[in-house]
Amino acid sequence: MERMVGGMGGVRRHTASSGYRQQTKPKKTTTTTTRLFHARTLRQSSLARPGQAGGVSRGDLGVSLAVRGLSSRMVLAVEVEDLEVLELETMERMDKALEKLSENLMTVRTGRASQAMLDGVMVDYYGAPTPIKSLASITVQDGANIVVQPFDKGSLGEIEKAVRDADLGLSPTNDGSIVRINVPQLTAERRKDMVKVVGKFAEESKVAVRNIRRDCKKTLDKYQKDGLSEDLCKDKEADLQQMTDDYMKKIEGVVKAKEKEITTV
Repeated sequence: MERMVGGMGGVRRHTASSGYRQQTKPKKTTTTTTRLFHARTLRQSSLARPGQAGGVSRGDLGVSLAVRGLSSRMVLAVEVEDLEVLELETMERMDKALEKLSENLMTVRTGRASQAMLDGVMVDYYGAPTPIKSLASITVQDGANIVVQPFDKGSLGEIEKAVRDADLGLSPTNDGSIVRINVPQLTAERRKDMVKVVGKFAEESKVAVRNIRRDCKKTLDKYQKDGLSEDLCKDKEADLQQMTDDYMKKIEGVVKAKEKEITTV
């Protein structure tokens, strides 16, 4: 007769003849930013899915706890899946913060004309704010001029006004059929101003990532109250901090590249 006994070190099988025998632990997963939480969970919790190496069912877990003399209130209420979902949601939110930074930086002028300069321009089209790229074709000529060809000539005046009011330092002209925008070379003073704008966007992204970290930490604290072990919770917090540090480095990398693009004459 044999029975399953679970614990933080894995699952052991007890037989009358051989005593306790250590089974193979779950395979250690390489810890990366994309699988930080999941890796630690599989290494330190015996609540793996049924059928996985080292996994036990809820019934077997109950037997294990009874054998070890632990109170039923010690049963972990937090499943592996809960931590996986928390990890993915946190990563997705940090990804969006990084994407938002990239979108904002595309609107910051450099020394050359580009279609991306107008990505943030919104046109008042029959009372509805509409992206300029939805109302016209945009092309770049000679690296110094942008030509905006509206699909509806009735929107020509509003397109010109939107570009002028977008605080991009551009002076569009309207010849009755297209809007032409000359992109002058940035002065040294203007380049400094653009670098400051980049710094502002960078700080907004860092604050967003820190807030996401804070929200995740609150959820981990709640999980600990619901039964997640203190040691495992601390490990998850360490993983969360590593994830946060990784995204901060990504932000710094994107910002430095943009600053170089602006300051290079």
